[in-house]
Amino acid sequence: MPQSFIRVVLHTTFGTKYRRPLILPEIEQALHQVLDAKLRDMDCRVYKIGGAMDHVHLLHGLPRSHRISDVLREVKARSSCWMRDHGYPDFKWQTGYACHSADYRDRSVLERYIANQKAHHYGSVAAYLEKASRTQVRRTFEDEYRTLLDELDLMYEEKYLFAEKG
Repeated sequence: MPQSFIRVVLHTTFGTKYRRPLILPEIEQALHQVLDAKLRDMDCRVYKIGGAMDHVHLLHGLPRSHRISDVLREVKARSSCWMRDHGYPDFKWQTGYACHSADYRDRSVLERYIANQKAHHYGSVAAYLEKASRTQVRRTFEDEYRTLLDELDLMYEEKYLFAEKG
């Protein structure tokens, strides 16, 4: 029987509900490990995970046996449960996500972009750590998300991008 070979590399981004800054430095690495483990459980190759206090970026593969929506539903559900079990009872991810294909040959560029999220949003890692107790952000997740959608030439309606605080 002939084999089928595919390589699908995706860059996925999603935020916390209402962009609440709940991914604090003391829990960030463990949350990223939960995201990594769930992706791997679903046979997705994981290249890089990073983010800021209100969102994550995942650079990952997609096996031919899974749909993007199924993978992300499972990843978000598992990590939400883990956050609630670890002292964040009101933690939820936003309903949607941004996900686009990435050229596997340019993976290193995206890996650096994801690794530098703290500097991207806060100016430096030190400023990120300071932000954990303050409110100043260099570039908001909302701005980054809109820019990503625009660069990918994706159509969207502004009123549906982010849920208002309830």
